[in-house]
Amino acid sequence: MFKKPLFFLFLCAIIACQQDDSLTPKTTLSSENALNQIESSSFQYDLDPSILNSDWWNSLHPFKQNLIALEISHEGSALTYSELEERFLEARMQSVIRANVCPGYPVNNPEGDVILETQADVDAFGALNCKEIIGVLDIVDTLGLICDLSPLQGIKEVGSSLTINADCLTNLNGLDKVKSVGALGPFGFVGVIGSNLVDIEALSKLTTVTGSINIIECDLLTSVQTAFANITTIESGKLSQPLTSLYVLNIDGNDALTDLSAFSGLTYIEGSLRILDNASLLDLDDFSGLNSIGDDIFVLDNPSLLNVNELSNISTLQDDLFVFNNISLTECCGLYNLLCNDAPSCSVSGVGDIILVDSNGAGCTDVDIIANGPCL
Repeated sequence: MFKKPLFFLFLCAIIACQQDDSLTPKTTLSSENALNQIESSSFQYDLDPSILNSDWWNSLHPFKQNLIALEISHEGSALTYSELEERFLEARMQSVIRANVCPGYPVNNPEGDVILETQADVDAFGALNCKEIIGVLDIVDTLGLICDLSPLQGIKEVGSSLTINADCLTNLNGLDKVKSVGALGPFGFVGVIGSNLVDIEALSKLTTVTGSINIIECDLLTSVQTAFANITTIESGKLSQPLTSLYVLNIDGNDALTDLSAFSGLTYIEGSLRILDNASLLDLDDFSGLNSIGDDIFVLDNPSLLNVNELSNISTLQDDLFVFNNISLTECCGLYNLLCNDAPSCSVSGVGDIILVDSNGAGCTDVDIIANGPCL
């Protein structure tokens, strides 16, 4: 079960406030003001009421709502439901030539969505040996009944999003051949959540993801070594018109996670890097190859994090820099190039909007970082 919707609401709302970077002045936000905002506001996604009130939205699992909100809430103006329907129609038109990829399933389902809620669902769909799903693949187990994905071993492409939310699973074996997610749209994210997952390496064949990657509340997962390793960029313009330009790497609430080496080849993130509430994570060394992030960085509530020095190749952000409440974080020179774009005066930063670097270990505030200089 997804446990932290309010935290997602907070993050999405903070971003959504920055509608026009040319008009919004950069703000250095104190920790007191940040906490006041969190505690006193009932944050909501910047989603149009016509979406929030739609039967489609209300039929979605909360986990799926959060992932979709990350995809669509960052646009300059909120989409209406009718505009969203147009994008679904565009995606359906792209998939119409593939409507018979998997004869016999789904019945009366032109979108080609596959929703698997029990092990019997997995077994029955797997027996069809489908190679391509033109819509979403949602493996959402609310009763703890899905423990084996091996019947799905024929799947190579998922046209829209891939969502896995199953606490009985210990691995994702059965998805070993999946190479592409999101090529037909309108969403292209991968979302993985599972309290007993210890291995997600089955996703190592993925080469195309047109949306965000989300690894959330996998409490026993210690490493991500090859899953996603063949993806060097997360960006738009693969094989479809993307729903939005926000593509996120979101690592949230994974208590045992220490190894993110699968992302060591990553050079570019179009939207946000979010490292949130990972209790055992010691450093961000696996992101040493990152030289560009389009929108913002959130590093929050990682109690064991010691340094962020390997972020030093990033010098500009369109939106926000939040490095907050990482109580062991004392080495932050990797943020110097973001905070100081005109050394030695450091009167100009490379951050477009809000800066919050505070409530970390000693020496890791924006003032300290500028005073101590860049990484040697």
